[in-house]
Amino acid sequence: MAAKLVSMKVTKADRKAQQEKYATASPVDGDAYPYGLTVRLDNESLEKLGLDVSDYPVGDTVMLIATCEVCETSARQSVVGGENQNLTLQITEMCLEDAPTKKKSSADVAAALYKE
Repeated sequence: MAAKLVSMKVTKADRKAQQEKYATASPVDGDAYPYGLTVRLDNESLEKLGLDVSDYPVGDTVMLIATCEVCETSARQSVVGGENQNLTLQITEMCLEDAPTKKKSSADVAAALYKE
């Protein structure tokens, strides 16, 4: 079964709920995506991957394929937030591919990577 990509973008409704939940004085505009979902590759990482930033114009879409190690799990309850669960993943191996198109779906990419 192919993995289904899920948009992690924060919706306006989510932002409003956060504002109400945390009773902020000003509107919560914030980032379009939750904190911690940004992957930043430094010089050494780019070199290991054989990547040159000039090959990736801002706004382009790429597929990140990664193996991650689960390094922390937690579950807690609070009066304000209710039940909260967290899963912390450490990327241990990764590569970048062109974003899937009609000709090249995520299932095709997975099949190519995991050939037996």
